[in-house]
Amino acid sequence: FSLDVFLGVSNASEHTYEAVRTAYLRRHPSEEMLSHHQIKTLVRTLSGVAALMTDMCHDTCTAFTGPFASLRQCPYCGTDRYTKPDGNIPRKQFPTFPLAPQLQALWRSASGAEAMQYRKDCTDQIL
Repeated sequence: FSLDVFLGVSNASEHTYEAVRTAYLRRHPSEEMLSHHQIKTLVRTLSGVAALMTDMCHDTCTAFTGPFASLRQCPYCGTDRYTKPDGNIPRKQFPTFPLAPQLQALWRSASGAEAMQYRKDCTDQIL
């Protein structure tokens, strides 16, 4: 049930998932439903697709990657990268989902592999 709800509200916030979870558990106290963190971990395990988190400027000026990876302040606005000057907790991050694991996950099932052939099949019909 947790996975169905997670996929059903996948475009909503973590707060929305937790609100649905709380309402469900209030109505069905003897049932179990995974927390948002637990279901995200399960999805990551089942799919093999995990986000890579990259530090970024709090004001979204730049990402601290490539030539900026070792900087402790934004080269454009001077904002500190970390919450504390001597700390290592980033003020803001963004996720990147590598393409290869996503494609591998799609090819893992027969229906996914068939869906990946759609363009080729349509092109073959036209030619």
